[in-house]
Amino acid sequence: MSLMDLQDAAVAAIEARFPKLKSCERHPGRFDLDELGRFLTVAPAVRVALLSIGGAAGTEEGLAQGDARLAAFIVTRDAGNVDKDKAAQAIVDGLIPLVTGFGQEVRGENLYSTPAGKQGVALWAVTWVQRAEMGTLVAEDGEMPEHLYASMSPKIGAAHEADYRDVSTGEAPDGA
Repeated sequence: MSLMDLQDAAVAAIEARFPKLKSCERHPGRFDLDELGRFLTVAPAVRVALLSIGGAAGTEEGLAQGDARLAAFIVTRDAGNVDKDKAAQAIVDGLIPLVTGFGQEVRGENLYSTPAGKQGVALWAVTWVQRAEMGTLVAEDGEMPEHLYASMSPKIGAAHEADYRDVSTGEAPDGA
């Protein structure tokens, strides 16, 4: 399964397991507190991100296989009689068995911090490793992104879109 397919399949499986989530979507990377405010209105929510790839090795077909580390970031808030911490733990409790069905090295981590607590939310991450095949999307239809953008830490993520530059032209992304 390609990297894109892994992420899409994880979103679909989580949506099917938790139909009462207000939102379950792909996320471009690690979840940080700067982004938290955007998701408070749709909590409870899960965001699925591809975090890293390790152990990649070539195959006889000219492709590569590697271990993709994915994360499901869970955001809940107090709503009515439902406590945010209990709601987050209930999602984690159901999510871990789900992802053990297709992943390995499954872990749950409470991402509580004082700033998150002050915003009235609970934030958890469930991470796992899943085998991925890379090169299939290019090999099948030859499609490649038109532009590749890069930036340097700490100016990375959605909040810093204007800091990215096209690696070929040095130009900022359209609309940034």
